[in-house]
Amino acid sequence: MCGVGAGLLACAAVSANVLKMVPEWLKDGDFQVLPAEVRPFALYMRAKYLFLSGQIEGTLATAQTALALSSPEEGITYYVIYLHLTCAIACYHLGPKEEAKSRLLEVMRMSLPHGFITPFAEIVTHLGGLVEKCLLQEFPHCYDLVLGQWERTVRNWITFHNQFAKDNITMLLSLRKYYIAAQLVHKVSYAQIAKQQNISVGRLKNIVQDIYQKLYISSREELKKYIY
Repeated sequence: MCGVGAGLLACAAVSANVLKMVPEWLKDGDFQVLPAEVRPFALYMRAKYLFLSGQIEGTLATAQTALALSSPEEGITYYVIYLHLTCAIACYHLGPKEEAKSRLLEVMRMSLPHGFITPFAEIVTHLGGLVEKCLLQEFPHCYDLVLGQWERTVRNWITFHNQFAKDNITMLLSLRKYYIAAQLVHKVSYAQIAKQQNISVGRLKNIVQDIYQKLYISSREELKKYIY
């Protein structure tokens, strides 16, 4: 990878989760300055940006394009795993939950036997409990590993984000409440969240009100800026 390409991708990777800091070339999908061998990874970064900005159909199309451009001879790589997971996440948010589950199980079978844990830990809250369900179904021995990594990832990411972006993703919530808040942000229904947490919908609503009170907000929309 050439120095220019590596530098631009490093910048994009760091800023991709902070919409106000995403570089214009990534927003526009202008990869002319990048060498051909790094464009699939750049497409992944663009897919991530599109998802965070709410452009879900564009997310799926971009991730699928990047997968088509990736080289099979490279074997299993992190960015290919992330691309498959991005497709699963996009499918989940577009509606076909069975397709999302099928894609998620496929990439789990490809990755988990080789010890690739972190990519799944990073997207736990994006799939409305589907990650946990699939782990228990086919990889129960990985369940605690993935969820434990999720907890560490959340804490570390919040600290880094708040320093890097000069922003405030909250550290006021317990991990359980943070998980519930993240599910709300990703538009998981109260019924689904209550089932995951093994509580009644009424109890869940009380917890959500407590979250709102701690953050001095009143809606899911306001919650977005506090959640990774």
